[in-house]
This record gives sequence, structure tokens and C-alpha cells, in this order.
Amino acid sequence: MESRTIELEINDWKRARSPDIIYSGGLGSCIAIAIHNPMTSTGYMIHDSGPDQMNITPEFIEMIKEENPDLSFLRAFIAGGDSYFPLNYLGLGQDCLKSRKFVENAMADIFTPDQYEIHWSPANHMAELYLNTRTGKFTHIVEDILDLDLLLDSQNFPQPL
Repeated sequence: MESRTIELEINDWKRARSPDIIYSGGLGSCIAIAIHNPMTSTGYMIHDSGPDQMNITPEFIEMIKEENPDLSFLRAFIAGGDSYFPLNYLGLGQDCLKSRKFVENAMADIFTPDQYEIHWSPANHMAELYLNTRTGKFTHIVEDILDLDLLLDSQNFPQPL
């Protein structure tokens, strides 16, 4: 059987079975959560857009719990959560910090620390996340997307102290 790559849109989640691959790109301030069940070769991924829209993440987590009564087999990888500005820059990174904290708390509520990894992107970076449902491998790619100094100059933003 040939594998397909299943791509997520913003505020979307998908389930896939082996041998398919689930992919979410464009993770700037958005956050992706990928979960793999090696016992069933099933993968799940959500692409959530941020603090005001985090209402789909609880629904996603409830579905994971319903479909996987024994959560001890699951492994998770979390990526994204960038701010286009340094997190302490004039308060502009606060939404990003709220989203990160929400996800960190949600993961700690359902998983033990050895079941998940969180890789927050640094400022000005875009991330992609792949989950191979056959192998359970998470592939995380992070790229620098722009020159912050050039953006600040072009937008006439005050410079940080």
C-alpha cells in the first residue's frame, strides 16, 4: 500500500493510519500537536491558530482520550508557537506565551513527561511538522523567515530597550 501525505489547514485536525503521513506547515504563531499510537499505527494531528481559537484543542484532546483508553502507549510532539517579535518585545509576544502555556498544561494533564516533546520555535521562524504513522517518526523543520531588524525599520516600530 502506498502512503499518502495528509495536509492540515489552519484550525483543522486529522486522523490517519499506517502507512500515511500527516503534515502541518506554516507554523508561525500557530501550534501543531501530533500524537502517535504505536499499537494501532494511528496518528493524529491538530493545527491550532492561537489563544483565542484554542477551543478546538480541548475537543481534539477529548477525541484522543475516547479513541485511546490507555494513554500510556501514546507519544506526542508539539511544534510552532512562534512570535514574529521577541517574546518580551513591547508585549507583542503575550498571545504566543498564552498559547504555549495552554498547550503545556494540556499535555501535562494527559501525558507523563517522557511521552511528549515540545519544540517551540524561536522568534521569526516558521515550522513544519510531519508524522509518519507507520514508523511513529516525528520530523520537525524550522526555518528563519525574515530579518526582524528590517521589519522593524520598515514598519517604524519603536526599537526595544
